[in-house]
Amino acid sequence: MCAFSIPRGVSLIAGGGYKKAENGEIMFNVTTEADDPDWGIIQSSFMKRKAKTLSFNRKMTILGNTLSYYQETALDIYGKKFNHQDSNTLTKVL
Repeated sequence: MCAFSIPRGVSLIAGGGYKKAENGEIMFNVTTEADDPDWGIIQSSFMKRKAKTLSFNRKMTILGNTLSYYQETALDIYGKKFNHQDSNTLTKVL
């Protein structure tokens, strides 16, 4: 489960699962959509009208001292739909 709030009036709870590969890599994936019956996206009335979040997906992998993530948020801003993508890799320094 992943839960967070964005200071412009959007909060979400995404859910999913994980799997572990033979090489020890652990992969997490959580998703939600605006009308998801199990998880969800809550938005202020202004955001629903002008800058609605439609869905969210985050994939994280952990292998050794490295954590990587990729996330994608589908948005409808003033009637134009697009996907915002973000990714990064963090490495623990010993």
